[in-house]
Amino acid sequence: MQQVLWQAQPGFSRRTATVRGAGDLGVPATVDIMAAVSDQDDLRGQASYIQLSVPGVGPALAWVGVPGGGQRDGRFVHPLSGETWPWGQLHCAVRFTIDYARDGGRAAGN
Repeated sequence: MQQVLWQAQPGFSRRTATVRGAGDLGVPATVDIMAAVSDQDDLRGQASYIQLSVPGVGPALAWVGVPGGGQRDGRFVHPLSGETWPWGQLHCAVRFTIDYARDGGRAAGN
């Protein structure tokens, strides 16, 4: 199966993901999508991997899809810790990512 890679490029429009309750975390309401991989040309339809850049931290969070599954079947993943969150829990994943960076890798759960 052929995969399509999209990467953020300076000067081009941003792609973002909305973080509900971002104000509680002191971050903007969106996080930037830095890269995505899909088996479709239109990555908005069914990406299998998305790299997210958390404000103040950088590209430290990902969303990983399930082959053949829907968007809600994937999980948010913090690769350095191995912590994961289901679809709908981006707020928790962003909070953990910020805490993990602030505490030097010692964040305790979400």
